[in-house]
Amino acid sequence: MAIDYREEHLLRKNAILRILKRRFVPKSKAWDVANYLVRELIRSRYLLNKSVSEEMVYEIGGILNKYIFLNNQLAKRNITKGRKKLKWLFGIAACEIDNLLKPKIVERALVSCMYDMIAKQISLEKQKISEGEKNIQVYIAIHRALIKSDDDILAYHLFRLHFPNWFEVPSYGTIEKIASDLDVIIEAIDKQLSHSMRNRLFQLTRKYVAPFIILKGFLEQNLEEARELFVDPPEPSISFDPFQSPDAFSLEDKLRAVCSEKYREFKVVLRRKAGRSIIYIFITKLLLMTLRLPYDLFIVHAINYLTLVINTFVPPFLIFLIALLVRVPGESNSDRIIDGIKEIVYDDVKRKIFVTERVILKKRRFLFHFIFTLLYTLVFSITFGAMIWLLYELHFNIVSGFIFIVLFCFVFFFGISLRQPVRELVLQTEKESIFTFLFDLFTLPILKLGRWISTTFFQINIFIFVLDFLIEAPFQMMIEIIEEWIAYIKEKREEIL
Repeated sequence: MAIDYREEHLLRKNAILRILKRRFVPKSKAWDVANYLVRELIRSRYLLNKSVSEEMVYEIGGILNKYIFLNNQLAKRNITKGRKKLKWLFGIAACEIDNLLKPKIVERALVSCMYDMIAKQISLEKQKISEGEKNIQVYIAIHRALIKSDDDILAYHLFRLHFPNWFEVPSYGTIEKIASDLDVIIEAIDKQLSHSMRNRLFQLTRKYVAPFIILKGFLEQNLEEARELFVDPPEPSISFDPFQSPDAFSLEDKLRAVCSEKYREFKVVLRRKAGRSIIYIFITKLLLMTLRLPYDLFIVHAINYLTLVINTFVPPFLIFLIALLVRVPGESNSDRIIDGIKEIVYDDVKRKIFVTERVILKKRRFLFHFIFTLLYTLVFSITFGAMIWLLYELHFNIVSGFIFIVLFCFVFFFGISLRQPVRELVLQTEKESIFTFLFDLFTLPILKLGRWISTTFFQINIFIFVLDFLIEAPFQMMIEIIEEWIAYIKEKREEIL
């Protein structure tokens, strides 16, 4: 959990994906793979013991059987591209199995609700895009913004939209059609996932997730009386009396209480994520030390302990400082969230939150583009020039300086990302001061480089490979051998008795 630094709700799906890649070999038997998969998930505590019935194991085997059959059909048609297609299918299979183990009913309902609220309110002006394609992009943006779906989950849902029969009991004809058209299917889905409007719509929809997060929390706590509370618009709340019976609270009071609880939960989550981030940074530092020490010992012939201490302790301290400076929203933000929930629930409420959004992507003139590029290059040079000058004054050599810049940019981006959950709960318009503008201006190059390092390093996360293939897989195999040995001894004992 410390090194796989994606969202927590993706960890089980990612574990299923890793196990499938290890277990899925030519001529695999679906039930054997399903049995191993469930056992490994329970051992790793992704599932509670005795929480999965034998019937569900057979259902997982049935899911895998489809993909094994489909893979066999692909092998007959095009062997050269089979591995890429199989990798893509692994992602769909992992999502389908994860959804069977833990159905995402609430998440799907929230996505549908948010789609109904904002899809018609978004107008793409001066864009050559059809209404159907726009709706797909809004749907993808909501998934990413509201429930943090990754590309595997998005591909799974788009695949489900086009081939709903595949997720029931697909006929031989359906499997044949998918096998013959899989190249086209993958290309079409990848095209939607990398659409030019993707990031712009994501930024837009992210502004509206707060009311749905609070609404979800409210329904989880007040499911029995929710229908009564939502029948008619409530009367304005006069006051919030802490000694009043909970049953007598008005809708607004209960929503406000959920807001306060979510703000408190964020502080706990932030501390947990910050702790994991510090662990991950120390592990990364240990890896980078293997690059630095040989250079210090054999090229420089000296170890600068000041730079060693700075490289070791500054990045974790930066994470700690960013987490410490985060502030939760106030009452005015809760008021706007409550207004947004009323707009979701009641038809006759005047819209102040969910208003029409016009998305216009302007193409800048060449002169403006050239000037802005020069200015950005100047800011980039000032930021990293100052950083390199400071490191030179502190007697960093080229390797230790490089390691510090890489870690600092990565950690700064990582730390800013930790603030994202609280930003999702903010619905009020933030006032930007001149200090905020200047801070954003000169930290933008650091964030940009940090994001590039993060996304590039994520693709080649050596720690995941080491833990999965060199540590976890042999460990799981050893446990299986021990279990088989115990079962064998029990059989022999039964024979003797």
